[in-house]
Amino acid sequence: MISSVASADMGIEVQNSVRWDLSDTESEYYIRLDTSPKNRKLFVAQNIDVMPFVTAKYHFQQSNFHRVALGVEARLHLTDWLWFGNALAFERYTTKPNAPEFIVTLDAELPLVADTFWIYLHDEYFFDFRSEQGEENDLAIGVRYNINDRLRLQLGWWHVDRIHDFDTDMLEVMYIYRF
Repeated sequence: MISSVASADMGIEVQNSVRWDLSDTESEYYIRLDTSPKNRKLFVAQNIDVMPFVTAKYHFQQSNFHRVALGVEARLHLTDWLWFGNALAFERYTTKPNAPEFIVTLDAELPLVADTFWIYLHDEYFFDFRSEQGEENDLAIGVRYNINDRLRLQLGWWHVDRIHDFDTDMLEVMYIYRF
């Protein structure tokens, strides 16, 4: 997959965000690093991105990184403003220290572009292959401001549904920087 892309044409994107839980029990710091082609035309299919990633979530109340993931994500761009993604990740939770999980994440995002400001909608669904059931469904809506080609700021609301546990709502402030 990645071998079809010249290494000089790869980009690194860093996402840093703070999510404040409105019930004040699940607030967290989230960081994601991923690599992706700077130019989709390097792939045989120009509308597909494939990117390895690593994420970590720091739980403020527990004072630890409660979730760490390493995976690869593929995105099919249907238009310039609509894509569907699928990721396979190896995840480790502090609540299950001896039970790493493989999880598939499905993403859909529909930005409504207006030059530098846009509205985004986002959905992630996590499926645990070990338990053979859905674990979590996250819905988000927000506003993104593109300062330049490298830096974006984002403000959003997330509804986190831990399917067999509890629901929570979070406010998110994020910056995204592309090297």
